[in-house]
Amino acid sequence: MRIAVRRRYTTIWICVLIIIFVVLIIHTIKYALRRRSPRKYLNEIDLSRYANVTWPRRRVPRIIHQTYRTYDIPAIWNQSVQSVMTMNAGEFQYRRWSHADMDAFVRQHEPHFYWNTFVKYRYDMQRIDSFRYVLMFYLGGIYIDMDNGCTRPFREFVATMEALDPDSPYLTLFQDDDVFGLQTDFIISTAGHPIYKQFISQLPYFNHYFLLHHITILLSAGPLFAGVQERFFHQTDEQVVRILHNKIYHSTFWKTSGGTWFGRDTLVILYLYYNSDRILCVTAQRRLRKNRDTSGSGYLTIPLSITRLFPSALTHYGSLLEAEPDLVAIIELAPTDGIFAEKFGSSLPEAIRNRNDILYLVNPMENTLYVSINGNDSGGFPIDETTTEQIIEYINLANEKKAAFFIKCEITGKEIVDKWPQGSIKGLPVGWTCELNGCFASGSDFIKVEWCYSFGELRCRCLASNSSCWPNASVWQIFNESIDGRLVIPEPSAAVCNGTIYNATACSIAKTQWSNATWRSDQVGAMQNHNWENSSCSIFVNTSTCNQGSVPVLAVDAISPEHVQTAVRFAATNNLRLVIKSTGHDYLGRSTAAGSLLLWLHHMKNMTLIEQYSSCGLTNVSNAIRIEAGVQWGEVYRLLSNFNLVAIGAASGTVSAVGGYLQGGGHSPLSRWKGLAADQILEYDVVTADGQRQTINACQNSDLFWALNGGGGGTYAIVLSAVVRTFPSPSIVAATYSVSAANATRYAKLIESFVEILPALADAGWSGYFDIVDLTLRALFHVPNGDLAALNATLNQFAANNSDLDFNSTNSFVIPSFYHYFALIMEPNNPTGDGFLVSSRLIPESIIRSKPAQVAEVFVQVKGQSTTGSNLRGSLVAGGQVSNTTNRNNSINPGWRTALLRMACTQSWLDTTSQADQDFLAAQVLLRAEMLDKVLPVGSQPTCYANEAIPSEPNWQEKFFGSKVIYNQLKSIKEKYDPFGLFVCTNCVGSDDWTSDLNCPKTSNSIKFNLRIFLLLIEIFAILL
Repeated sequence: MRIAVRRRYTTIWICVLIIIFVVLIIHTIKYALRRRSPRKYLNEIDLSRYANVTWPRRRVPRIIHQTYRTYDIPAIWNQSVQSVMTMNAGEFQYRRWSHADMDAFVRQHEPHFYWNTFVKYRYDMQRIDSFRYVLMFYLGGIYIDMDNGCTRPFREFVATMEALDPDSPYLTLFQDDDVFGLQTDFIISTAGHPIYKQFISQLPYFNHYFLLHHITILLSAGPLFAGVQERFFHQTDEQVVRILHNKIYHSTFWKTSGGTWFGRDTLVILYLYYNSDRILCVTAQRRLRKNRDTSGSGYLTIPLSITRLFPSALTHYGSLLEAEPDLVAIIELAPTDGIFAEKFGSSLPEAIRNRNDILYLVNPMENTLYVSINGNDSGGFPIDETTTEQIIEYINLANEKKAAFFIKCEITGKEIVDKWPQGSIKGLPVGWTCELNGCFASGSDFIKVEWCYSFGELRCRCLASNSSCWPNASVWQIFNESIDGRLVIPEPSAAVCNGTIYNATACSIAKTQWSNATWRSDQVGAMQNHNWENSSCSIFVNTSTCNQGSVPVLAVDAISPEHVQTAVRFAATNNLRLVIKSTGHDYLGRSTAAGSLLLWLHHMKNMTLIEQYSSCGLTNVSNAIRIEAGVQWGEVYRLLSNFNLVAIGAASGTVSAVGGYLQGGGHSPLSRWKGLAADQILEYDVVTADGQRQTINACQNSDLFWALNGGGGGTYAIVLSAVVRTFPSPSIVAATYSVSAANATRYAKLIESFVEILPALADAGWSGYFDIVDLTLRALFHVPNGDLAALNATLNQFAANNSDLDFNSTNSFVIPSFYHYFALIMEPNNPTGDGFLVSSRLIPESIIRSKPAQVAEVFVQVKGQSTTGSNLRGSLVAGGQVSNTTNRNNSINPGWRTALLRMACTQSWLDTTSQADQDFLAAQVLLRAEMLDKVLPVGSQPTCYANEAIPSEPNWQEKFFGSKVIYNQLKSIKEKYDPFGLFVCTNCVGSDDWTSDLNCPKTSNSIKFNLRIFLLLIEIFAILL
């Protein structure tokens, strides 16, 4: 027995000696690293002088990088990450890298280092440290650890760096550190800085195991490694390394509890370093001992390997925690720990105790237990305030596929938390109930409380006609103040010509501008086509039956993301029908609804050209452009023309650039040249149904990114802006012609001859549009970067094949840029205003090539008649690069990838047309579209362009989205991001769960279910009424 005790004490003393030795090593290395020639610092004087200077030569990429093993942020770092994103919103892109992303990035860019060193590292943190050096070398930008919060925008540091060294191509900034020489938890750099090439080349030589976890990480890839490399880096005027003074760093950044990589030995070593006169160790009796005569200043984690030896770890360390309240940050607990019976009322059941995917962490400074499942965000439970049953419920809910609502309410002042009601809460949407699920402290100024809301039954939307639920005037006034007075009252576009509000001057303007798409897009209540207003108002007849129709009764004229977020939360809280509109280009009535609240995005007009865009493994995409929700394609083309650039956009200049056009796929005059508009998307900035603003790209919320790129607008989230590719503008060779036949028989031969040459036109790179109406064929074709002689030769051959017809109206010409072609030919020819319906079909290229006679015969049968206002419009906008699916991760209807033509059966009418006649015309549109299906093989699935379709289209789910499988996948994403169905629109994904007017769920009275929402902010004053 005595021998065993002696051995235990001998082991203890050996451990103490090793720790002292390690501390001496740190002191020695620190001393060596500090003996250096003067470095270039960045100080407060520099910042005050240059922080707000916009330097013309921008070298540091405006992107923030953060890393974690998954894309989910641990709850303990929510506040720090949010501070970084909020403080730098609008000026910097944001990219979160998972371990899988990091692995792929290093493997792609540094394969030799990857296979010989990176995969052989002993600890994940070595890979994370080395990754940031590879990242800075190849992408540049700003790297910051997740546990770092900030109080100062990063543009101040970047602007100062660029101003201090205006001629240096390579700039980087590290944080000064008294212990290691420098730190790497915050780095700013240009891409390609030679210091990171040196880092990467030296990493293999430092990959050794130095006995302890902490020292191994520090020396092999961490701050000590970086400090050594910086010590011997040859700095010149062209490759500058600056050091951020500690004083500035500590006044700008703050750390949350828990390090991003510290092991148990790390915390002990750092504590010993700063408190070398104190002793802290685990005794032979497995007790944590400390000299209580002095106060501790370190933060320690007491690991599970120690705490599991005690019946109750919190009781065991009670005296220590009482004497040293700021010493221990985390105590890891076993599921059998006595804390559950002592503090929460009962022990955990055996089934939960036996699980190995749950972590129990006590933060004694917050007096809170955190429960983390599979490494996901932790549920926080205040000790002595919640029960074991609530912990069990949290764990069970986390395992359910359809969990209850989780809502995090931000509440100012702890006294309000103490008064929080334990039963039902006033001010919630109809049908909601709540139960206390737990809370956690975050920061010193506010408390976040996590509640569980169980929604019993989906109910019909509250419309303006229902005074029992529609918000009263005082509520609307408060809401209007919260959006800076941006609440407006929409009116039908012809209302000023009717009834009691008749205004002669305004009516004259309306009549003059009736078919002007620009004027219509500027009217909050107008749709581009009058029939979707459904108001009985007319510019031709002053009628007493003029009413609001389908025009929303109130609208938010949003000009900022905050306006959008506030409107979304208000609509969700009050169960309102919400519709979204920018310009009103919509053939399905998705942008309007009777009795609704309209979110009008037309005046969000910012555009920003991004010289070098980097995100999701895409390195330096040149000249991308960020476009806000209200910008129209004519405005985009005009701006880009100043830089001789072009984007893949609409033929109509008044179409919203990033609304339903883009999200629905978007065919373009240039789509055969570079692909569909949705193929060009790099990133979205959106507001989801919970009111949260999120960045969406291929690596952040990638499922939503996939859905937004082709799955239709108005249903998953509200797009605030999108980043799209641009290209050097091509010159345009173009031709127009109109040719008529004397009779139906000759006309049929003309159309057959025309269809026969379409494959040759496609092979030559032609794009364009043609009308088949009456006995006339009209066409506009163009070739990006084409050859005029080749174009004329093709036209002459077509004329020679039909030499008995008059081709004298044929014109061909060369225009120096796409913008000039658009402004001269396309922009003036897109009138709107009248009633309009359209149904389309995507015609496969294989059918055009193999059966031109059959295709031509069907086209003639479906041709338009000018006397009735109908047309058959063909668009040669598919094939070419539209058929190229390489590196295109989106939900575009696969019918586009095999098509050559988009054929549209259109019908227009005046607003004096009777409803019976309108119904007849609508039936004819659908009938003509179904006749186009005859060109397909028997049993084939027809496909449509969903943005140019009719609401009565049968089996629209398969036709609009390509297959029921794709539709169901889109619907599952819809349910994930908008489970409450806040965003619902005609023939949009998920609308088939609602009644025909989209106001009531079909399951409202029969199926009860639970849904999950992750953040809905409810105003505390409304809740506590």
